[in-house]
Amino acid sequence: MATTNETLESLEARHKKEQKELIAQSTSLRKSVTKGEKARRKEVLAEVECLEKTLKERHERERRDFQASVNEEATSLKSVQQTEGIDLQSSGISQSIKLLNLNKATAGGTQNGVGKPRVNRQKARMVYLKFLYYI
Repeated sequence: MATTNETLESLEARHKKEQKELIAQSTSLRKSVTKGEKARRKEVLAEVECLEKTLKERHERERRDFQASVNEEATSLKSVQQTEGIDLQSSGISQSIKLLNLNKATAGGTQNGVGKPRVNRQKARMVYLKFLYYI
C-alpha cells in the first residue's frame, strides 16, 4: 500500500517494477506448461489473467488513494492559508496540483509531443546519398 510520504514518481516507479515482476512471473508460468497439457495450460492462463487483473485494480486503487490524499492535503493547506492570509498562488502548491493533474491525465494515454521529434534515419540517408551522387 502507498505510504503518506510516497511521491507520485516513487508510486509510478513502484508500479512499473511490480508490472515487470508480474510479466516475468507470468512468462515463467506460461513456459512451465507444455503443449500437451491443455487443461493445465488453461488453468495457468486463467491464473495469469487473474493476477494481471488484481494488480491493475490495486494500482488504480492506490492512484485514487494517492490523489485523494493529495487533494485532502491541498484543501487543508488552503484552509490554513486562508486563515493566515497567505495567497495560494504565491506558494508552489497550486503548481504541484496542476502538475499532478497533468500527470494523471497523461498516465492513461501516450505522451505525444514530449521530448525530441523522431528522426527518420532512412529518409536522411536517402537525402545524403542523393547529395553524394550530385557532387
